[in-house]
Amino acid sequence: SREKVIVEKILKGPGKDGNFPVISPNTEVRSVSVKDGICYVNFDKTFLKGAYDVKPQVTIYSLVNSLTQGTGVRKVQISINGENDVKYMQTVDLSQPLEADLGWNEEKK
Repeated sequence: SREKVIVEKILKGPGKDGNFPVISPNTEVRSVSVKDGICYVNFDKTFLKGAYDVKPQVTIYSLVNSLTQGTGVRKVQISINGENDVKYMQTVDLSQPLEADLGWNEEKK
């Protein structure tokens, strides 16, 4: 699916020297599906370890914003091994589907 390709491209990272992926490239995508405008993305627990020195919100919203732009997706539900009662890096609550927040794409000063 288009959504799975988007997730895989984010995992792969930018591919430019000096730029790093926002999600650990060792993360395994267990499944990606869409139902009723919600994209369900299920990762293994490696996802929770974070990648490099990236703010947790930047990681989460790079995924959410990418999946909601130009697709029929309105919200993204992220789960870890099928569980969504999780906080990413003890910061971002993943228990509910998330809507786009383009403010995290802008450089914070």
